[in-house]
Amino acid sequence: MTMTLAPNAAFSLFASNHRAQAWPYAVVGFAVLLAYGAVWTRGVQGDDLCMGELATAHGYWDAVRIWLESWNGRVFLALTQIGTYALPWFAHPLHAPWYLVHALVVLAHMASCGLLIRLLSRAGIAAGAALAATLIFAIHPITFEPVLWLAESYGYVFGNLLALLAIWTYLEYERHSRLVWLILAFLLALAATSGIEQYLFVLGALSSVHLLRSRWHPSRHAAWLALLIAASCALVFAAIHFGFFSGTSERLGRAVGVSGRATGLGFFWKLGWWLSLLPDASPYGGLLRFGLDILRGNIWLIALQTLVILVAGWRIAAADSWRSGARDAKPKRHEWLALTGLAVFGAALLPFLFTGKYGAASRNIYVALPGLAIIVAAALDLLAKTLARRQPARLTLAAIVAVCVAVSLAIDIGAQGVFAQSWRFHRGLIRTIEADAEAIRAAGALEVTGIPAMPYKAIAQIDTPWAFPCLVHWAVSDSKVQARNNLMGPEPEPRSLALANSHSIVWQGD
Repeated sequence: MTMTLAPNAAFSLFASNHRAQAWPYAVVGFAVLLAYGAVWTRGVQGDDLCMGELATAHGYWDAVRIWLESWNGRVFLALTQIGTYALPWFAHPLHAPWYLVHALVVLAHMASCGLLIRLLSRAGIAAGAALAATLIFAIHPITFEPVLWLAESYGYVFGNLLALLAIWTYLEYERHSRLVWLILAFLLALAATSGIEQYLFVLGALSSVHLLRSRWHPSRHAAWLALLIAASCALVFAAIHFGFFSGTSERLGRAVGVSGRATGLGFFWKLGWWLSLLPDASPYGGLLRFGLDILRGNIWLIALQTLVILVAGWRIAAADSWRSGARDAKPKRHEWLALTGLAVFGAALLPFLFTGKYGAASRNIYVALPGLAIIVAAALDLLAKTLARRQPARLTLAAIVAVCVAVSLAIDIGAQGVFAQSWRFHRGLIRTIEADAEAIRAAGALEVTGIPAMPYKAIAQIDTPWAFPCLVHWAVSDSKVQARNNLMGPEPEPRSLALANSHSIVWQGD
């Protein structure tokens, strides 16, 4: 017996499913804005200071060449980030409209989340599963450093967006057989891999899964085309990083020398440490407390956070959120999606398995996070029929999601507060240095003392031998001035930085 729906009932079902598919975009977008949207409070720090100083001390192409020879061969970062700092509006650290760049970064992260939802939906994943999984990528505290810190966002946030767009355009080529989509997929993949080397491994792993899958689900075009794109990107990468420029080889030597090796168990313990949301079993306890303090002082933030939590929980608890997704669902899609997610997650972290502290950094895990989201989406979608029928199961899952969203948002708001505090410190320090710029240039050296270790050593990124001198060079427009501060550790022997006639500043605060 065949059952058919009346026209009105069919239209009602279609409209309900369409609304269910639309809600994840709104919830995730709102969550990202609340987690990271205070762009007017942020500026530059750490690596940003050196990139800004490099761009203003040299012509654009000379600055790009110096970057590639002395730092690393990430040509996409050299061209784009140096290009930003070389613009006349960004030549001065205090007067530059940094909020515009930070806003673009937040929008790029939001766009990546939207693309991930869309790709999951087209693979047949239910809206509730896509929402719960994408929230991991959208607001998990691992994301705060790449999204809030410009030096990382150019490579990692824009890199994730470029990689997802490359996947999207390749799938469009598969559907429509237009050569322009294939060319665009190659150019986007090339841009992503020219920024961060992890995307070579990610795109290579995805291409391999696509080739393997073609044995059971033949594609409209040669399945090896995706692998050819990844291989072409690898050849360009090798030529730039190890043929034309020497910065990468030197950087790899420094990274291995500093980090050493870590055992596999040590790496995975560190990975679990970063993924955990528990205050005492993660690196986020201090940020959570800071975020709660900010929330207590801003009732409107509590109201917005509550709204996001309630809407996210409501959509997870709604029965229509657990109907199947769009048209591209294939047999055994859960197995293939799980394999795809595992390939992305593993490939993104594989280069760093033996590099200790350097490898288990949040920026590297950020690249792997979409893979984890895909695995979670596939697992939840396996339960979609059960969840659609059983309200208690949906309510339980909704409560879990709501708690994770609440904790993540509080931590992310705390992270925004830390970056705002760091920028306030840098603004005050730059003003103080600029006021004495003539004396500093005349002395040829600067010594700053009195900076409290807490909280500035943790947030200001000027306790290294390179960041603070970059800040001073940028502020006084003289790259020959030697500089150090009391957060930079013991004086090296022989004493080489603080000259006998160095200009001294005792930091008094804002």
